[in-house]
Amino acid sequence: MLERFFSDPKMQMNVFESMMDALILMDSDSKIVYVNKAAEEITGYKKEEILGEDCTILDSDTCVILTDSGKKKNCSLFTDGNISNKRCRIKA
Repeated sequence: MLERFFSDPKMQMNVFESMMDALILMDSDSKIVYVNKAAEEITGYKKEEILGEDCTILDSDTCVILTDSGKKKNCSLFTDGNISNKRCRIKA
């Protein structure tokens, strides 16, 4: 079953879309390339609104610092392989 999951893109998409947790994928330029249904519900954004947008649109305290001049990206996932903040640490 697991081999089929990894080799069948349609099965992967069915799993991603049926997840109750948000799944948002970004490319190495921090552009949003995929959003599942749960992410739409949790963020309040529709896929069409945020696909191709910079991840800063989400105002996540993990990847965005709010400064006096506005939002500043603080995403180290693509430069040093991890994102960290006070609440969590994510390793790639």
